Parts: sequence; structure tokens; C-alpha cells
Amino acid sequence: MKRTAARDSSTGLGVFGVMSSAVTARQRELGIRLALGARAGQVLRLVLARASTLVAIGGIAGLMLSWWATTLVASLDPAQSCAPNDGGRPWATRL
Repeated sequence: MKRTAARDSSTGLGVFGVMSSAVTARQRELGIRLALGARAGQVLRLVLARASTLVAIGGIAGLMLSWWATTLVASLDPAQSCAPNDGGRPWATRL
């Protein structure tokens, strides 16, 4: 449980860092939007949409990479992989 909390915290800090940098870089644009009449909620929605897109792309890329790595590791030593008839238990004895 502690490892999960640490991983989630570091992931959250990473997203915060990237978004903080992006907002700082776009500060002038966001200020102009507000000056031209955009409401604060609209600007916030713009920033949150960007963050959501970043998280979604990262999540999909992570799932694809983990699937690829799992397939690669399983193909290296097929004797160690789980056979369909053993119930998915690698410790099951095969007769």
C-alpha cells in the first residue's frame, strides 16, 4: 500500500510539474483570454482539458508498453508461462 501511495504521489507531482510549466508558458495567452472576456471557469476548463489529455495519453502509452513488455518476457521462456489448463496458477503441477 505504501508503494502505491508513493507511486501515485510521484505521478501527481510529475503531472503538476508539467502543467505548471505549460501554464507558465501560456500565461500571456491566458491573460489575453481573460481580458477579452473569457470567464475564469472557461480558462480553468481549458487547462484541465489539457491535463486530462496528458494523463489519458500517458495512461494509454503505459498500458501499451506494459502489454508489450509482458508479451516480450513471456516469449523469452515459454516453459515458465502459465498454460491455459492450469487455472492461471504458475505453481500448479503439470501431470
